[in-house]
Amino acid sequence: SAADFAARKGCPRQAAMDTAPCKCFADRAVHPCLARWGLADEIKAVRVRFERKGKDEELVRGILTDEVRTALGLPVAEDDAAVRVERLKCEATTLALFDPINASDVMLASGRAKQCPQVVIGGVECDNALRKWLARKKYDRDVAAGTRDREEEDDEERPSVALEDDELLYRLFELLCLGGPLAQPDLELDHYLKATKALYRDCAQVYKRSSDGATCLANEAYEVAGPLVFGNGDPRPLARCLVITEPKRAKALVLFSPARGMW
Repeated sequence: SAADFAARKGCPRQAAMDTAPCKCFADRAVHPCLARWGLADEIKAVRVRFERKGKDEELVRGILTDEVRTALGLPVAEDDAAVRVERLKCEATTLALFDPINASDVMLASGRAKQCPQVVIGGVECDNALRKWLARKKYDRDVAAGTRDREEEDDEERPSVALEDDELLYRLFELLCLGGPLAQPDLELDHYLKATKALYRDCAQVYKRSSDGATCLANEAYEVAGPLVFGNGDPRPLARCLVITEPKRAKALVLFSPARGMW
């Protein structure tokens, strides 16, 4: 095989790297959305083979080889640089996860987000209720994880949207909705849902369980943060790194959005 040939030539990792695993990035329907959301020139992905060893942090460090870091444009970091690895659920197989948003008071009956006066939440500019709710949820999560201090006094009521935010599908949706530093947000929820579905399809592998025929995901997923992936300095609120593995095939997809436009 090509990989065996490459291994004999002494470059197995390079041969095993797929530098365009997310077909949706070039999709005619999705690409203009990514451009509008400030992500077309930011978000990158690679898929590599990996060796399953150790706990979550060791596993992620092993996946982020020098080759992967170079291909994604990760900043230079010491091997022992701090990293925070959060394991995500990989259970959602439909967009029904987002039904509570449509039924909530962040949305109008037309399927568009309510507009609101511009506010900045956790460094993210928000001028509609959906973006505000998502930014607040992420900010609260970052504060709870200890990755940022609570700088903002806020006594306003939060919209009640019963939604699990530790699902991989949700984190991909959040990444697209909050976008990059130069995002021009959409008000239509449907645009984000369609793009999320396309990206999820590229990132996750589905199979039917033989015992009961249920649709399941063959993946494990992690959100990764800290100096190992984002370098030193103040954390950028829109910078994201997700690692999605397919353990049975020993393959891992790394999705990286550095939010460079902040500088």
